Parts: sequence; C-alpha cells; structure tokens
Amino acid sequence: NITESWTNQRRKKMSDAPDAFVYNATMERVIDGDGFVLSEIDLGFKVKLDNQSVRMAGIDCPESRVNTKRQPERTKEKELGLQAKARLKELLTGDIKIKSLGRGKYGRLLAIPYDSEGNDVCAKLIEEGLAAPYWGGTKKAKVRKDGTWGE
Repeated sequence: NITESWTNQRRKKMSDAPDAFVYNATMERVIDGDGFVLSEIDLGFKVKLDNQSVRMAGIDCPESRVNTKRQPERTKEKELGLQAKARLKELLTGDIKIKSLGRGKYGRLLAIPYDSEGNDVCAKLIEEGLAAPYWGGTKKAKVRKDGTWGE
C-alpha cells in the first residue's frame, strides 16, 4: 500500500525532526496541489505569524501552471494538477492545523496540514492519486495510465 509506505517514511522523518509542532492556522489561498498561503499561524501565547507560504512535506503533486502551448505533452499533468489544487481547496477549509517541520530551501514553511476533522491532507491526496510520496532527490512521478499521479 503506497499510503502506508508513505506514512512509515513520514514517521521516520518526523522522529528525526524534534522541532515538529502543531499549530492552528487560517487559510488564505491555495497556490497549487502542494502549496498554499496561510493568513495566520497561531503559535500560542498570543504570538502569531502572518502571511506564511507553505510547501506540503513528503508529497509531490502534478504541476498546475504548465504552458501547454510550449509543452503540449504535459496537458494531462496540468489537468491533474488543477484537480489536485481544487481538491486541496476543498480539504483546507474551516479550522485547520499544520505540523511544522521547519523551513525548506526556498524559505517556505514545510508542513503537514490537517483538515478540520484532524485528517492528514497529504495522505488523503496520495490515497486519491493526486499526489505521490516525495522526500527529495529526483522527482519520478508522472501521470499514470489510470489517470492518477505516481511513479
């Protein structure tokens, strides 16, 4: 099971990350299938961070911003990327939480978001075929014959 494998890899990564904390957050907008902006993160003790760009940790989604006129072979990827983006908008509504893993190489917050019911959004996107497990290195995911995203 791909989700179970991803969950086990994530647990290993999480155990290596003693600075992982869970915070209440307020959504501002979704950028793509694995990125979004939070208008506010409540750190507790009346301390808040505003306007934080987030990259979802441990997954890779298809790109939704592809110039298909220049790269027509990536049309299916763009369509799937737009589906992932729309699904993420559905999942990240209401009260959400994020588990912070620190900052990535581009300064974005690396995090695992949880929906208003406490469900892991990364795992949900993998289960639905809209994301593939990714922990760095060369990305190998592509549109599969069944129309889902993965290796």
